[in-house]
Amino acid sequence: MSVTLSQTGIPAQIVITPGPGVAFAGQGEDGVGIAGASIDGNGHLQILLTNATTIDAGKVGRTVASVAAAGINAATATPITANVALVLAGVAGGGVALQPGLNQSVAVVNKLAFALPVYPPANAAINQLAAGVAFSVPAGTSVVFHSPDGLAWATQ
Repeated sequence: MSVTLSQTGIPAQIVITPGPGVAFAGQGEDGVGIAGASIDGNGHLQILLTNATTIDAGKVGRTVASVAAAGINAATATPITANVALVLAGVAGGGVALQPGLNQSVAVVNKLAFALPVYPPANAAINQLAAGVAFSVPAGTSVVFHSPDGLAWATQ
């Protein structure tokens, strides 16, 4: 598999060789290469570059989790740590929060009898709302949130 990433606008071709271990080859035009990679506790691919920079390359694979809506703002809302969040419980006004990361798609399924606030990550925005303002998912509906850069989220 070959993946192309861009760090500070300078393209780099990265080759990941599947197998029991992962091998890396290549470097960008700026001389920066890959020192290592791992999957964090939220399922995000973390790429460590040779200049000590870490790139969060987004979620790997598809996961589904049942969550309960809680909290009344982005800091206290239930974090979404899966690609599909089934919101089956919660209190009116309680919400869920998208997590930072590049090139993410997250589906939120609201099975509650009331609208569900979905908060963006810190300093991020959903559609044309101001940064930090929740998007309201109507009762009994689903919305897919996508962000290529971790800051600008759009709904589908």
